[in-house]
Amino acid sequence: MTALHLVTTDGPAKEPGRRLIPALALCCAALVSGFAVIGGVPADESLKASSNLADAPAAEDLEAFSPALDLNFETLSITEGSLQPLAADSADQNRMAAPVFRLELGEETVAHLNRQNLDQLGLYLLQDIPAAPGISPAERQRQRWHLLERQGRFEVLKAELQVSLESEKGDRRLGLGLRLGDLLLRNGDPAQARAVFRRLLSEGLPNDGITQQLRQRIVLSYFDEGRFSDAAISAENLTLEFAPDQPSWHLLRALIALSRGRADKAVSVLREVVSIEASLWRVFARWQDQALSSSAALLALGQVKVPADNAEMAGARSAMIAQIADLAEHARVRALALEVLVLNDVQLTPLLQIDARAELLGTYGEIARIKMAHEGLTTEPSGAVWDFLLAEGSADHLGQRALGVTLLLQGEGPEAPASGDSWLIRHLIEVDAQGLIGVFIGDDGALAKFEDVGAEALMLLVDEALRREDLPLGARLQSLVHVPVPGIDPGAWTLRTARIHVLGGNADLGARQLGDWLSGLDEVAPASLDRVMQIMFDLQFIGEHQLALDLFQASARLVRTPGHRRELFYWAAQSWVGLGEYAMGAAYYLESARLSGEEEVYWQRSAFYQAAKALESAELYEDAGKVYRRLLGDSPESKMQAKLRYRLAQIERRRAREKSE
Repeated sequence: MTALHLVTTDGPAKEPGRRLIPALALCCAALVSGFAVIGGVPADESLKASSNLADAPAAEDLEAFSPALDLNFETLSITEGSLQPLAADSADQNRMAAPVFRLELGEETVAHLNRQNLDQLGLYLLQDIPAAPGISPAERQRQRWHLLERQGRFEVLKAELQVSLESEKGDRRLGLGLRLGDLLLRNGDPAQARAVFRRLLSEGLPNDGITQQLRQRIVLSYFDEGRFSDAAISAENLTLEFAPDQPSWHLLRALIALSRGRADKAVSVLREVVSIEASLWRVFARWQDQALSSSAALLALGQVKVPADNAEMAGARSAMIAQIADLAEHARVRALALEVLVLNDVQLTPLLQIDARAELLGTYGEIARIKMAHEGLTTEPSGAVWDFLLAEGSADHLGQRALGVTLLLQGEGPEAPASGDSWLIRHLIEVDAQGLIGVFIGDDGALAKFEDVGAEALMLLVDEALRREDLPLGARLQSLVHVPVPGIDPGAWTLRTARIHVLGGNADLGARQLGDWLSGLDEVAPASLDRVMQIMFDLQFIGEHQLALDLFQASARLVRTPGHRRELFYWAAQSWVGLGEYAMGAAYYLESARLSGEEEVYWQRSAFYQAAKALESAELYEDAGKVYRRLLGDSPESKMQAKLRYRLAQIERRRAREKSE
């Protein structure tokens, strides 16, 4: 969506058969697709029963089961034979042999939630559900730690492991220590992990195997910390003493050799190791040992099949490609690998760590020089190069991107009214590389901060934020656009801006902007008023009922149709109820019913029903009963009649209790 296509005619705010209070997901979808141009939406239609009888179900075939209340307040069934005593027959034995059903949550529930990755609910239930027979407290605690780590709650998990470690002894203490140390290694704290492993070593261990595991982890902690000399010394001592033969140990030794400039040794160590990761490092080591050319190494890396769901391994391969593709002829391959690293922020081993953003900008410069030479633009002024970029329709997206970014880095933008920032944003969106926008424009952008780009670029960024359902960012960006973009209807602009602010966390600002705009209008088309009211619905949805009431009041003088009159009272009533002013809400619902008239019977019944509920909440039981009885006399639906009788019975019970007190 470009800045010149911000609005679509997407229908009225309330459509027949829909619930009129919108869900937030629908709000987001409406924002992405745009807002209707003022006056461009068809007028609202009369409401159907299914959208107005709130809490009142539509008529159904109730022959199977239709409960009713008799004078003794017993719920009976009118279907013959629907309630039968259990007969003692030959099936009793089978029935008794079946497992006893209980309305309880158990271990199967927890396991099911775990498979669905519903970890927050799983953690809650672990605290609430008693452990089944055979499930020890230690096992339940391990389940909790597993869920904490999967949620990324590192500090909470670390604290719990440290507390448990202090109180345990023996094998249990050893297992906790290994788990804590490994957690620290995975989360970038090798020094603290090494302290845990050394502490365990100092306490005496049951066998050499455990000692070997701890010392291998200490070697890994040195390597992860970048202390390659210490890692090499510790690894040699461990190899002489224990001669470990695990593939993971050989891989670590190879990485240590590479860190010490011994690519030949790394190749030798990895010769017999069979794994995808070892295959990648074997190619990298052979390239460093000059046994493979850059082109051959790049080809070999491309032939290693990395699992699609292994982000760290894919990131390692991209980092290797970025290092190997160091020749000008491989600049495009290097740029693509660097873009992958920028888009997928993965933790890399110290040997492969690279400032991907800075390297990407430099690589773009190389590609730009090659492209300009190829297109005969080397001696042309920047304006001519921009003319070429703005007019080009080739499929060389990387070349376009590199050339445009390089020009902008040099401070050479296109001539007005064209905008280099807008061109780049639009280009990245069109080639599905939106993740790179933040590299160039944003709080840490290499080209400009959000505050420094023009209105057209900001609107493109707003649209992209809304597409990703990042409403807070959309509201922040929208607040930087102080005047409507040329060519956009002022009313549509105001509605768009106000709604973005309301749903993006700036409800006060959005409501104020909409109120100011409404105060300057003398009239508005009925369909446009529907769009205005949609923002009031948004405010109600997020609980800002006072702001919604203020806007309902501000829009009242613009109402011209009977339908909008009854609607305004109905939805204002909802906000009064939301504020806890139940009596006022009931009065507004009743006024909506009065304005509905007999020709809008479904709307009227819905308003009466909501009024009665509000009267109940206000403890005005006598009036509530009168309204319910009126509805009971008018309602042809048996299911609704049963519901109304139930409400009346509840009122009588409350009144009787009050009298007894």
